[in-house]
Amino acid sequence: MTLSKAYVVIAKEHGNLQLAWELSSQIRNCQRLLSQSAVRGKPISLEEAHPIISRLARLIYKAQDLHYDISTTITTLKNHVQVLEERANAATVQSARFGQLAAGALPKASTA
Repeated sequence: MTLSKAYVVIAKEHGNLQLAWELSSQIRNCQRLLSQSAVRGKPISLEEAHPIISRLARLIYKAQDLHYDISTTITTLKNHVQVLEERANAATVQSARFGQLAAGALPKASTA
């Protein structure tokens, strides 16, 4: 499912919204199956899992045929991590600035 989620991102970046939608749909089906199994407290049977896993596998092969290979996936994910790190750093700096502004706006305590 992790690889499928990565391919959703890559498909969207390449403008292949149909593949992204199909992958997302199958990921939801897998999650639903796992959730149902957890609720009933029984393992998933082969009959339940096989059609869902087969469809997801076909979509993964389709993504690979579209040259969304592992190196492309890794590069894309690294780029996403870098962007998220930059956003986190910017948010930290902004938070520190807001803290300084708030501290300056508070009235000074008088010592009497």
